[in-house]
Amino acid sequence: MLVNLNHSDKELLQKVMQGCEKSFELLFKKYHGFLYHYTFRVFRDESIADEVVHKTFIKIWELKETLADIRSFKSYIFSINRSLVVEELRTISRNRRLAERLAQRIVRSHNSVEDEVIYNDLEALARRAVEQLPAKRREIFKLSRNNGYSHKEIAQKLNISENTVKVSVHKSLKQIRDYMSVNANISFSLAFSFMLLKW
Repeated sequence: MLVNLNHSDKELLQKVMQGCEKSFELLFKKYHGFLYHYTFRVFRDESIADEVVHKTFIKIWELKETLADIRSFKSYIFSINRSLVVEELRTISRNRRLAERLAQRIVRSHNSVEDEVIYNDLEALARRAVEQLPAKRREIFKLSRNNGYSHKEIAQKLNISENTVKVSVHKSLKQIRDYMSVNANISFSLAFSFMLLKW
């Protein structure tokens, strides 16, 4: 049977269960954008979002022999992706107790990225940290975090190289991390994660 995008998820899954890489590739093309959009909105970091989505599809391939009874593949793959998002947030946080609270909020909420962040003091501290950045780096950082622009889009908008954008964002994150470490009682990673959920 030839495989194309006109086949239903059920048909593609049946082929994936048989080890058909072409069918798996079609599922990847169909759902990658959906998963990447959600994951990027959580982390606001292209590399982390790419890695988590990549892990999601690896997990699907590893579980391919168990896909026969899946009623909604979209819900199934989103559930796996969401679990990996939670796992990544736990990994980047040194504070296990507060990480668990954040993880539970994400699991409970269908719109967790849009959900109101209850830790307003941490958000305010993170915003103050951003305001400490040099003007040009602050502009680049806000385009990335506030406006959701990709590195390429920022480079085109400001007429600078994409590498310059990447370096600037990296330096900004380091400066913000240092500021948060000095002024917050919990680790930077968790505090900044809260801020990203709100932004």
